[in-house]
Amino acid sequence: MARRTRDRAIGDGERSGHGAGRWGTLAALALAAVVALARWWDGGTDPASNVGGRAAATARPTSTTVRGTVARAPTADGGRAAAGGPAVEAVPAAADAATVVEAIDGDTVRVRLTAGGEATVRLIGIDTPEASGPYRDQECFGAEASARTADLLPAGTTVYLERDRTDADRYDRLLRYLWLDGDGGAVLVNERLVAEGFAEARAYPPDVRHEARLSAAEEAAKRAERGFWGECGGPDTPLG
Repeated sequence: MARRTRDRAIGDGERSGHGAGRWGTLAALALAAVVALARWWDGGTDPASNVGGRAAATARPTSTTVRGTVARAPTADGGRAAAGGPAVEAVPAAADAATVVEAIDGDTVRVRLTAGGEATVRLIGIDTPEASGPYRDQECFGAEASARTADLLPAGTTVYLERDRTDADRYDRLLRYLWLDGDGGAVLVNERLVAEGFAEARAYPPDVRHEARLSAAEEAAKRAERGFWGECGGPDTPLG
C-alpha cells in the first residue's frame, strides 16, 4: 500500500514536471515571437523572409525625361504623344531660324531670314481656305484661317523653317514646314492648323515628309467637326 502511494506520487510529479516544461517552452516561443515582431516593426528583421538579418530596402524606381525627336502616335485631338508620356518634340536640327514679319494668309507668311533679307514662306503639306487673293475666290473660313495663323505667328516671333525636297515654288515662295519652340516642346504649325480645322492636309509630291502625321491630324479634326469641318461642311467651300 505504501509502495503504491509512493509510485502514484512519483507519477503525479512526472506529469506535473512535463506539464510545466511544456508551458515553459510555449512561453519562450511566444516571447521570441513578440521580440521578432517588435524588431520587424522598427525596420529590422522581417520574420517572414529574413531571419537573423536586416531586410534589404527596395529602391524606388525613377525616370528621366529627355527632350528629343521621338516616334509618336496621333492623339484624339490630332496632336502627337510619345508612347507612355506627354507630347515632347524638338525642332529638327536642320531647320533654319527666322523671324516673322507678318502673316499674309492662312498658309503664307513673310519672314526675315537669319542670313539676311526677307522671304515669303508657303507652309507645305497643307492648304487653307482663301481669304482673298489672285488665285481663287474667297472661301468659307478663309478669314478665320488667316486670323488663326496671325494669332499663332505674330510679328517678331522666332520660327524654324524645315525644308523637304523642293526649295521654292513658281512664285518664288520658300516651301517649308514651320516650327515653333516653346517650354512644352516644339510645335509644327502646319499640323496645328490642320488639327484645329483651319487647314486641310494636302500632299505635294515630292515634299511628303510629314504626310502621315498631317493626314492623321485631319482625320481627328474631321471626326470632331472642328473648324471648317463643322462650320462649312469641309474645305474648298465658296463663301456665301
